[in-house]
Amino acid sequence: MSTHDLKRVVDRPGWTVLDRKATVDLGREGWCAVIRAAASPSTSLDRFHIAIVDSAGLARHTHRAGNVFEAIRIAEAHIYAVA
Repeated sequence: MSTHDLKRVVDRPGWTVLDRKATVDLGREGWCAVIRAAASPSTSLDRFHIAIVDSAGLARHTHRAGNVFEAIRIAEAHIYAVA
């Protein structure tokens, strides 16, 4: 993620950024979401990978997004839906 994308993420409640990875923990029984920039060798478009992780640390759902705002929306919506 670019520095500009990271600033957008940390402005939201519950989000932290470390080593080019954004994580949200909304206090939903140990579930969290992790967003990472996904490099695509065939295109210069930004892509983001979202993993929804359960309380045991296992990725339960994965998603892709075309921009950081879509990635944040997907991550937060799934955390509220599953926990």
